[in-house]
Amino acid sequence: MSKWLLLIALGLIISGCGQGNVQFPYPDEQSNYPVPKNGMPAIYVAGIVDVRPMEQKRGEGIFMDLTFPSDRRWSKPVDTMYRQALIKDITQTSLAVLVEDPLDADYKLEAEIFSFTCSLDRSVGSFAMPALAGGVAGVVWGDDGNSMLKRGLFSWAIAMLAIPLPVEFQAQAEIRLTMRDSEDKIIWRETCIGQINEEKWLPATSRSDKMLAEQKMPLALKRCNACLLGQLRQFLY
Repeated sequence: MSKWLLLIALGLIISGCGQGNVQFPYPDEQSNYPVPKNGMPAIYVAGIVDVRPMEQKRGEGIFMDLTFPSDRRWSKPVDTMYRQALIKDITQTSLAVLVEDPLDADYKLEAEIFSFTCSLDRSVGSFAMPALAGGVAGVVWGDDGNSMLKRGLFSWAIAMLAIPLPVEFQAQAEIRLTMRDSEDKIIWRETCIGQINEEKWLPATSRSDKMLAEQKMPLALKRCNACLLGQLRQFLY
């Protein structure tokens, strides 16, 4: 019995490992934006600065208060993924003409990444359900105090793997864009947050990090960029 408990406990710890790199399938823009009659300004996308807190960059938590993915799990650096998403949105919304040389630009656009992360929050009370199931199983199947304890612990571990528990999931992107003129003066600056908030039921050992990050993080960033570029469009036109 002790060997089984050790194996199950080990499974609880490593159940979220080995999922591979997290991709970032950023969606195309679905709306049609007409090209402005007077033409589009030329914009140079300058520096993308990643100023996220360290807990986002390294990832934290095992069962409760999880922050993920860590930077080493992403398939590309976060600043690279954001640059590609920003360029894609500017191009597909006909917001501006992007140039590679800052000398050819009417404006320079800079970005600061304050948040780019997913989180799963489980309450301590949610673990009462597997514990209760294990206690009941121990009483029903156990012959004496010792066997009740062993079988109760075994059943608790199985319940931890199988019984879905309530969790609060969030994907969040917080970005600040700054635009400078040809004289390097700041002429526009805005910060937006894009979020996806969902209630889910997952087993305590479920670490669907890769699936959740790939599905929800691009949507959170899409909302953030829609807010930013919508305000930039109003400023430009």
